[in-house]
Amino acid sequence: MVTIASPSAEYRSEDDRLAVWRRAALERQRRFAEIASVPAPGYHERNLAAERGALVTVDSFLGSLNTDRDDDAYAPPGQVSAGGFAFRLERSPHPVLEELRERFGLEEISGHGSDLERAIRVRSWIKSLWAHGQPWRFPPYDGLLILDRASRGVESFICMHYSVALVHACLSLGIQARLINLHRGIADESAHAIGLEASVEPPIDEHVTAEIWSRELEKWVMVDPDFDCSYERNGAPQSAWDLHDALVTRSKSEISVLKGPGAAAYDVLGPDFYVDTMLDYYAHVSILMRNNFLSDPDGPIPALHLTDTATPRILWHRGEDMRLRPDLLGPMVVATPFSQ
Repeated sequence: MVTIASPSAEYRSEDDRLAVWRRAALERQRRFAEIASVPAPGYHERNLAAERGALVTVDSFLGSLNTDRDDDAYAPPGQVSAGGFAFRLERSPHPVLEELRERFGLEEISGHGSDLERAIRVRSWIKSLWAHGQPWRFPPYDGLLILDRASRGVESFICMHYSVALVHACLSLGIQARLINLHRGIADESAHAIGLEASVEPPIDEHVTAEIWSRELEKWVMVDPDFDCSYERNGAPQSAWDLHDALVTRSKSEISVLKGPGAAAYDVLGPDFYVDTMLDYYAHVSILMRNNFLSDPDGPIPALHLTDTATPRILWHRGEDMRLRPDLLGPMVVATPFSQ
């Protein structure tokens, strides 16, 4: 086991972070001639695996965590952990969450009933506010900011932002929630230009959704705000990892989709899209190991990637420090296999 130290404190300076982001953006766009014009960040990397004769085994690298202990990942809120890292919960009450709840009348929107029933009502309401679209710039993980801009027609957002808004709306109502990152595939050692990730087989594109903790069911349940849907198997609400299991065991036919009104936006994709295609994104399920984005807006966001006999470990090769990056759609984009 090799432990790789975190970068020096200087790496967290604004200039260093901007340099890293700019270099990464140019590299992914294959604008190599322009990289030399970007100032080098003021810290030094050391790639142990590149040293001649070195044999390196890595369980986790900065923000990447891999585990086959799904029981720990799907434990009740406050007990979720992996690799010695405990899931970090947002403090409650939080003034931003209180403003979010009061300003948008979320108690009235969520209504009465179980945690899942209330979360689904909020999910469909969020989807009704705007059509999926690329934002002008990538906002912080702040549901109040996202809902403010979207509800006033100032800006549209994508799956990540739908999910952040849902997580914060649920937290404001006392329902624990967390972000889930999904990938249909993982990249090989080849570089992929922006926009070409989905052209390989299997595609290595991603989706972001959310899970809420249902106190009545005593389990995490996937609630997708962008596609305004959830899933059941034999009448039982499904988590993201449950859907992964259905995928790898070739049991997708046992999964039924429960659509909200916002799902009509995707009717053009065909009646079988939600099961035949959408479930393929659950090939790789990663849990963002904190929801305290308001209390700690600049801290790293470790991603816990769940593994089994059908799912290899991965390392994130973008967003290495797992912090928010203006050039990406969040702290992560494409994953490389653990074996590389």
